[in-house]
Amino acid sequence: MGIPLPPLAERTARLEETLQIAHQMWSEENKPYEGKYYHLAQTLNSPQPIQKPHPPILIGGHGWRTFKDTPSDTAETRIFNKTEPSDRIHSTLKAK
Repeated sequence: MGIPLPPLAERTARLEETLQIAHQMWSEENKPYEGKYYHLAQTLNSPQPIQKPHPPILIGGHGWRTFKDTPSDTAETRIFNKTEPSDRIHSTLKAK
C-alpha cells in the first residue's frame, strides 16, 4: 500500500502496550503509564464500561504469526482467511 510499517516484532509490542493501557483505563487505577512506545500522564476512562471485568477485545489478522506473541489473557484472538465465508465468521464471533 505504500505505507511504511515497523517490523512485526515492534507492531506486536505496540499492540501489547496498547492492550495494557486499555486494561489500566478500565481499572480503577488512574495513574501514569510508561512503556517503551507510549507514555501517558494518566489513563482516565470515564464513564467506566458496564461489562466486567472489561469489554471484550477482538483482534483480527491474517495469520497466526500476528498473534503468537499476544498473551491469551489480554484479548480474544481470531484468525480469518480472506476467503472465509462471512456467515462462518459471524457465527464464530457469536459463539464467544
